[in-house]
Amino acid sequence: MKRGGSKKFNAYPEGTQKAQCVPGGYAESAKRQTSVRHLSLGVLGISLWVLAVLVLTLSACRAMPRPPRVTPVPPSAELRPTAQVGPSPQPADESTPTAAVDLTPLQHLPIGLAVNPATVAGLAPLLQAQDIIKVTAANVGLAAQAGQAQCALHLPRLDAYTPDELLAVVPQADLDRCAFFTLSIEAHALPEADVPDPSAFLGRVRTLADHFGKKLMVAAPAYRFVDNLGNIGGRRNLKPGSGVDAARYADILIVEAQKSVDDPASFASLLRQARPAAQAINPAVQVWAMIGCAEDRCSDSVDAFVTALVPLATELDGIWIFYPPADPTLAQDFVKLMGRRGEWRPERGEGEKGRRGEGEKGRRGEGRRGEGEKGRRGERRAESGERRILVFHGPDL
Repeated sequence: MKRGGSKKFNAYPEGTQKAQCVPGGYAESAKRQTSVRHLSLGVLGISLWVLAVLVLTLSACRAMPRPPRVTPVPPSAELRPTAQVGPSPQPADESTPTAAVDLTPLQHLPIGLAVNPATVAGLAPLLQAQDIIKVTAANVGLAAQAGQAQCALHLPRLDAYTPDELLAVVPQADLDRCAFFTLSIEAHALPEADVPDPSAFLGRVRTLADHFGKKLMVAAPAYRFVDNLGNIGGRRNLKPGSGVDAARYADILIVEAQKSVDDPASFASLLRQARPAAQAINPAVQVWAMIGCAEDRCSDSVDAFVTALVPLATELDGIWIFYPPADPTLAQDFVKLMGRRGEWRPERGEGEKGRRGEGEKGRRGEGRRGEGEKGRRGERRAESGERRILVFHGPDL
């Protein structure tokens, strides 16, 4: 054996592997390279075509005319015409409820309010025969301007509530103008000794009203029905139930609920507690709700009144409107909304006769004015079927 380099073993004879393998490998490689070239050329052609389309599209867009630039209008701006024919439109009356509310259940309730020399001319013509205006001893002559409405006299403060004491302040002729006496059991309106328990005071006033043949209306503040926490009975320094107990002496009990009008739930709760309790003491008593506001707290609206009153429409006997003496606008708007004088009146279905019981007879009564005791005491109410509402206003208006 020769020493030196060893020869690598090859199973094939020399030249055989080269002839069988190498030529076939080169042919396959050449075929693959040709396919890749064709594919690259196809992709390049497609890319050039897409690029040409984009260039043509861009050129066409640039050739199109641009629309004029429009300055956007802010959402809060109001578009108005450049020229207007006729008078400018007036803004909507904010006192009118914006939601559709069925006021029919409220419209059968008569309305009461006070008048003074500055407001009587604007309010009295809006009222009807079942409505009432309140006057004081100082302006009782305004009863002549009441129109169809009835008159209620607010009793002046007297040393003793006797016929002679009253006649010394109000002549008999002036007393004859009014069918009703009104008073309040607010603390500031009572003799100091009667503030905790006004029952003895009310007993004397009841006797005075009977002597002159008048109906008696008593207004009671909310704090005589519930305390600041809503507890039944009233304020702690007062006799429990002094508000409800006033029904024993009154023909009409006015619940001064005006401060809770903007809280309909509290408003309804107060009235729904007071009315049945009062009628348990005096089944004949009528219970009305007072709404409105004074000069220093007059943020209420007709919308607020309607929201508070509509749920109670069938549970009330009447509505009293409290308003600032110098500004009767709120009272006027509410009276108009209730359909007085044919304004904003929805269809009733039964006409004037059905609403009031006996048509013109029921509306005007027969004997209300000047037909003796029958007219003054309201006995015709049972004959005509008319629901009578008597109203009260506090002593300051």
